[in-house]
Amino acid sequence: MKYLTNILIVLTYCYNTSAQIYMHVRLANDTIKTFEISDVSRVYFNDFGGCPDSLIDNRDNQVYGVVRINNQCWMTENLNYDVPGAALIDMPAPISGHGRLYDWETLMNGAPSSTLNPSGVKGICPDGWHVPSHSEWNEMEIELGMSKSDTSSTGWRGTHGIKLKSTSGWNNGGNGDNSSNMNVLPAGGYFSSLYGQGGNAAFWTTTEFSSTSSWGRALKHQYSGVGSYYYYLKSYGFSCRCVMD
Repeated sequence: MKYLTNILIVLTYCYNTSAQIYMHVRLANDTIKTFEISDVSRVYFNDFGGCPDSLIDNRDNQVYGVVRINNQCWMTENLNYDVPGAALIDMPAPISGHGRLYDWETLMNGAPSSTLNPSGVKGICPDGWHVPSHSEWNEMEIELGMSKSDTSSTGWRGTHGIKLKSTSGWNNGGNGDNSSNMNVLPAGGYFSSLYGQGGNAAFWTTTEFSSTSSWGRALKHQYSGVGSYYYYLKSYGFSCRCVMD
């Protein structure tokens, strides 16, 4: 059953053809889609009043900035929640502001893989927030200028990494302009030890590729685009940005 959400301008009309009832819906991106009524289980009407300026994680009272990118509300900082009983890589990075690095299983907190948009996976995010899926990352990247054709591509895509990167902290002239206000810092990753701080950033999605690997995103000081890869082992430690439900 289809699940419709974030509809700004709603049903234009419904009509009946050969005992089948259809409805036209104008979506938030101003495109119109047609659905057979029998395929729709529920409809949520959301005028998307905007994003909060910040969020407070009530588990530890840490405060995170928030930015609106189209109809998504993203954290502007990496999650820094100390998951009780988590593995060693769930630890503060040596550089202030980099947040913590989590393996995929810890991040998902028992939830199964999700390809949905929104993902529906709370994972280790604060209440009212969730871990983004591969398709949610694609949506955000398209809004920042990535070609829609690149949503099915792997490797380094577009030049929108410049908009995501912070204006300082990246090695070898790899800073961005932070025009997205996402302020991505080079927190590095964990592969068997801490790796790439100052030159790399990596983020998990909720979308697994296999029983041992998952989709993720990467930024590097020498590239202006954003890397999309499916072969990251779930045991790696990456950063997390949560999205508001």
